[in-house]
Amino acid sequence: MDFNYENCIKEGLKNLTITSAVKNKNEEEYFKEFMQQDETGVNILKRLSGNDLPTFYIPQITEEVNIFKAQLRAEARGRFFERELSRLLTSEELKYMWSLLQEHHTSLNNFIHNQYINYKSFIQVKQKLSDKYKSFFNPSIFLQLQDSNIKGYLSIDTFFNYIMKKIWIDQTRNGLSQYDSSGCGYLSEADFEAYILDLIPTLTQLKKLEKMFYSFYSCMVVRKFFFYLDPLRTGKIRIIDILSCGFLDELLE
Repeated sequence: MDFNYENCIKEGLKNLTITSAVKNKNEEEYFKEFMQQDETGVNILKRLSGNDLPTFYIPQITEEVNIFKAQLRAEARGRFFERELSRLLTSEELKYMWSLLQEHHTSLNNFIHNQYINYKSFIQVKQKLSDKYKSFFNPSIFLQLQDSNIKGYLSIDTFFNYIMKKIWIDQTRNGLSQYDSSGCGYLSEADFEAYILDLIPTLTQLKKLEKMFYSFYSCMVVRKFFFYLDPLRTGKIRIIDILSCGFLDELLE
């Protein structure tokens, strides 16, 4: 008897009975049945159910939403800024560190007028200072700032200027962050204008500027920053961009 493939298929289809429950199953139900066959699949299904999914968006806390949460957030931010400022070196602490650097400097020859310090003396100065200074006395900083012409030696002027610049950036970032109404690392035009208005009285070159012109000056400064730092016209600029662009250095000179 010759084997007929088509007849075999027809006989098989006749004997196949499909219940109504199976007919109504969709792809998602088949997937769930398959995943429930082992413990790993069950755990994945629990995560997909939405119970363990993280929150992707948290609305901004304002006094209109919740007065208590808004006040708590403001108090927490204030304490955070105070703690960050307390970690910065004061002028007296900088003077003390400078005196130690001068005591441990190494005289190379009469033709080099800059004062240098080698790594051994660098560590000795570190050991005489408190933990507040430790972040500046890392081996990586010594290697990055060492003189390219005199290997193994670091100019104490270069090192001290680096510390001063780092402290200035931290202070300025802290000051800008206090005007960040959203707390997301951005400043809106209103936030940045408020910062400039509070900054104007502290600028020596603007002491003779009358208060009636403060708004005009702040508007001009804000327009310049947003023109260059907000090319997509989103209405906000990142604090880190303000610090890195160099415009703020020109403003404070």
